[in-house]
Amino acid sequence: MIHGMNNVLKVEAMEYFSSFFRYRTFGLSRLSNRSFSYITNTLFSFNSFLFVQNIIQVTVAGTIGAWWFNPEQVSPCCSRVVNKSFVQSLTSSFGSICFGSLFVHPAHVISRLIIVFFPHLDRVPTPVLYLRRSRDGVESVASWESSEIDALNVDTRPRSERALQGFTSRLTGIFNHWAFTYIGLHDHDSFLDAGKKAMALFEIREWTHIVADGLIHNVLFLSCFVIGGSAGCFGLMVEEVDGYSFTSFNKPMITAFLIGSFIGFSLSNVFLNIVGSSVNTVLLCYAAAPFEFHQNHHLLSNEMKDSWNERWSDNFV
Repeated sequence: MIHGMNNVLKVEAMEYFSSFFRYRTFGLSRLSNRSFSYITNTLFSFNSFLFVQNIIQVTVAGTIGAWWFNPEQVSPCCSRVVNKSFVQSLTSSFGSICFGSLFVHPAHVISRLIIVFFPHLDRVPTPVLYLRRSRDGVESVASWESSEIDALNVDTRPRSERALQGFTSRLTGIFNHWAFTYIGLHDHDSFLDAGKKAMALFEIREWTHIVADGLIHNVLFLSCFVIGGSAGCFGLMVEEVDGYSFTSFNKPMITAFLIGSFIGFSLSNVFLNIVGSSVNTVLLCYAAAPFEFHQNHHLLSNEMKDSWNERWSDNFV
């Protein structure tokens, strides 16, 4: 009888532990599926947001490009050039925009992380003085002639650091936001070619330090941040005063603020992206065709030259 009771207890214990592990496994699988769903939806929403931004950037570039080179085609109100640029961004440039939306921001994040962990990579190599031996071949110190001294810009850093900096330069030289502007101006170019040509143009002009100045974009980002915070406070007031529930979560105050902030930040970022895209297009067009700008818009060209000479006199067009 005792032996039978032991068998019964063993069976019950096995069933208990098996049911416990099945419950834990099922709960973990549900949790992992839910987390995967949240992550997937977040990435999809973020990529869709970037896609809308890039569509606007290409449309603005095409419109300003038409005004820059052919001002007679642009009418003051409801111009056909805007519709043409928008249709072009959704048809012939659609693949390039989708491709760039996937890789530009990850490439920028990777390059910034490399600079953060290796800040010395962002500095110019220190010139090293090398002495060249005179032709007579005398071993004495007096045989070194001053006319044979060469100051060479030799990079003395390890090979791994130079390779890492080269990788960062190639990555940002191909995947950059200037490619979208170049695509809007030249529809036939692919995204990879557009990024290379845009950066090559700035390098020829020696404007790499100018295009790296992100003052305007930082101001626009702060404006979006303030608008998003204000929209979050408005959502908080609606939740608290009106009693309207945005979600069924246990913390309605936090979710109301987050939802309002997200909506305000997203909408303001999309609309203010028109300003940033206009600045990028004007800078790229001014680097590529300053004479056409002076010919078609004489007064604006003179104002641009005066302002440019005050800020960047060493890089005057």
